[in-house]
Amino acid sequence: MKKTKKKKRRLRVGRLILLLLIIGAISFSCYKFIDVPIRSIEVTGNEILSDSEIIKAASLDNDPSFFSVISMLVKNKLKEPIEYLEVRGEVYMTNEAFDKVNEIQELNNKKTFANPRNCAAGTLRQLDSRITKQRNLSMFIFNIQDIRGKEITSHSQGYEYLKIQGMKVIDNYQVCHNFEEVWKAIEMIGESRDQLGYDIDGAVVKIDSYAQRQQLGQTAKVPRWAVAYKYPPEEKETKLLDIELSVGRTGRITPTAIFEPVRLCGTTVSRATLHNQDFIDSLDVRLGDTIIVYKSGEIIPKVKGVNKDKRPAGSVPYQIGNTCPVCGAPTYQEEGTVDIKCSNPTCPSKLVRNVVNFVGRDAMDIKGFGLSYVETLIDQGYIHDVSDIYI
Repeated sequence: MKKTKKKKRRLRVGRLILLLLIIGAISFSCYKFIDVPIRSIEVTGNEILSDSEIIKAASLDNDPSFFSVISMLVKNKLKEPIEYLEVRGEVYMTNEAFDKVNEIQELNNKKTFANPRNCAAGTLRQLDSRITKQRNLSMFIFNIQDIRGKEITSHSQGYEYLKIQGMKVIDNYQVCHNFEEVWKAIEMIGESRDQLGYDIDGAVVKIDSYAQRQQLGQTAKVPRWAVAYKYPPEEKETKLLDIELSVGRTGRITPTAIFEPVRLCGTTVSRATLHNQDFIDSLDVRLGDTIIVYKSGEIIPKVKGVNKDKRPAGSVPYQIGNTCPVCGAPTYQEEGTVDIKCSNPTCPSKLVRNVVNFVGRDAMDIKGFGLSYVETLIDQGYIHDVSDIYI
């Protein structure tokens, strides 16, 4: 019997909705019942708090503070009564709030946070709710998970409904009618990334119609009705002020670029490794140059290149030099490598790194024997060799 080929059904896509992807945002779900307090708020699968008097995790348009308005939900003050409403959103920290938190950490002689994501995640898990409140987290609702007592047929209609209720939804979402409009919106968002009060690394395109989403379905891991577009790493130009040379445990000399502070992916950076002389030569990096920096993986600052059109007159190629920057001993390059090393076996910098490595967690794990302590003991002549720490 001849088999007939099954015709593939084509779904004519209607409107699409485009949303921002905030770096470091933490997803949560919030359940609301009429005349019943908030049941729970979950963040990345972990229940953070369940006390409806403490949890304040929604935002109103007239007060975007993270901690000011879940009382609206707890006290059942939706502008339109609803049988059941379940929403999903993301908690994040603005650049301004992040900078203030780190300022307070520095004033209190505490360790600063590396980025807004770490700060937001740690803040949500604080045992002391007063600290959580002080850090001024923000949030927005990006989806209605379930609703009873009102018919919502599209994502954009859901947003309009939430805004009427006074809830804060994601900023700058756009409804598009074709792929050309989608791409234009993606480009426009990418060009205005640095004007936002928070950092984004992409945009999400979703089918607007819930009925069409139902038809498209999903795989075991992802929905077929949504796709994410990731922007290239954020790059910025800054002026190279100096190249700092440091000597490691093995005597390897590592150059580090010191440049005018620039904000990348939520943090201010002013240093990036230049690896070795070969790397410097390949980019032709010179003091006073305007360099292009970015964050690899949104974390590690790196130098991408040099804007030679802005190069100052009279600049000369940079050379690491033939003497150790710490002890002045001759340097040498190991055969078959790009590493330039100090030839002095008793170089103070090598001794510091050796002792720090020896007392560190991966070796002897001696508590309280940090870098500054080691440097002080060596400077005052108490340590000349690793064995001296036991004298």
